[in-house]
Amino acid sequence: QLLDELSILWTMGLCYSYWFPMHHFPPFIKNRKQFASVVGIVIVVSTLMSFVKPALNAYVLNSVALHLLYVVFMEVKRNTNPRIHRLGATIVIWWSIAITCWLVDKFCCDFCKKINFCYLHSLWHIFINLALMFLSTLIIYFDVLYEMPNSEPDVLYWPSEESLFSLPYLTIEKSHKWC
Repeated sequence: QLLDELSILWTMGLCYSYWFPMHHFPPFIKNRKQFASVVGIVIVVSTLMSFVKPALNAYVLNSVALHLLYVVFMEVKRNTNPRIHRLGATIVIWWSIAITCWLVDKFCCDFCKKINFCYLHSLWHIFINLALMFLSTLIIYFDVLYEMPNSEPDVLYWPSEESLFSLPYLTIEKSHKWC
């Protein structure tokens, strides 16, 4: 269980480090390398603390998730693309389901044991990973939108746009960024 949560924490941290929009950086952060260093320190400290106090990891994960949801809300509000609005709504739906499972598991564990349903924490892992998958696509979309202003990023879904279970992916038209 601890390794599952650490993998979620590290995935969120990498998403933050590589693709988080620079205009959301705190004022004392001057560039992405400095931001990645700060995020890396927080992830390493959180990882080490999870061996000392494992319950702390869940609170760190949910704190990071709340911050990402706030950023998603602010960015989606500024965007006019209906696919981005849908992606933002999908993230909120999956995260809401995940956090509901976590809260019920955390605060109603005795009741869940009485009815012989002890799977909510497992469901939390599944739903938070779904939310993270959609979130990563959205954060990368915003990174491309701001860091490559001449490109035209868009989000498409496989196999179709109609299903809540479709996988989002990013397309980039007119890519002119040189490494």
